[in-house]
Amino acid sequence: MKPYTGLWQGWWEQPIGPGRQPMEAIHMAFDGVSLRGEGADMVGPFVMEGVSENGDVRLMKRYPQYNVAYYGKWNGEGAIVGKWWFPWVENHTDGLSNGNFAMWPHRTTPKGDAPITDIT
Repeated sequence: MKPYTGLWQGWWEQPIGPGRQPMEAIHMAFDGVSLRGEGADMVGPFVMEGVSENGDVRLMKRYPQYNVAYYGKWNGEGAIVGKWWFPWVENHTDGLSNGNFAMWPHRTTPKGDAPITDIT
């Protein structure tokens, strides 16, 4: 599956702290193995830069205040799932400086009264 350039969404989770938090309106661009994204979440605006090779995705999410490292894998359905951590913290098992994340291309959900279209 070719990575989708365009609007993405997702979440990150900090088990000790705010819990699961949305990332919405992430504008992602893929160019070969390189990727770049811009968006915002409860912390503030961010830029993501990284690489996607052999099913692995490595990102650095840059806020004005600090950076967050992300490592994930393509899940086979177009989403990236994995772990995040604060790169300056040595112990990444405390639940405060690390957690899970997931990102996927934005999908619109059809309304219940939307017309059914035949595919021929």
